[in-house]
Amino acid sequence: MVLDIFHALEHLKDIMTLLGYREGSDDWKAVYRKWKRTIKEGRIRSVIKQIEGKAQNLEKQPEIDKKLNYYRENADRMHYDEYILKGWFIGSVVVESGCKCVVKQRLDNSGMHWSITSAEQILGLRALLKSNRLEEFFNWMVKDLKQVKCPHAA
Repeated sequence: MVLDIFHALEHLKDIMTLLGYREGSDDWKAVYRKWKRTIKEGRIRSVIKQIEGKAQNLEKQPEIDKKLNYYRENADRMHYDEYILKGWFIGSVVVESGCKCVVKQRLDNSGMHWSITSAEQILGLRALLKSNRLEEFFNWMVKDLKQVKCPHAA
């Protein structure tokens, strides 16, 4: 799984504030740009080490360390350099836009009324249909069912 880059950068902003950077200042912009580039290069551990160094002996070090745990726990999902080379999306904007444009539009047609459960089920079936996996799904659903002999069949 890919960790959304935008969420990762929001955490970076929080950490920078705790480090004492004033958002919008020249220092803020330079450091943010540098760390953002380093993160996109897939080198989150380098950013963690740099922040740890700057946080040493600061009053807010425990808070910063707690925020850094987000990066430590998700570092294996932040290889953005590899994801970009593979052509993968590193942000959730595309998925969110797809949901808004396609899913909402299809479920909001005139005269349609969906419960959450029904909408989730029909969207799941549509995804199977569009990915050419509907037959595979049905075969999986019936794999453990026993065949019953119909007494009236010839």
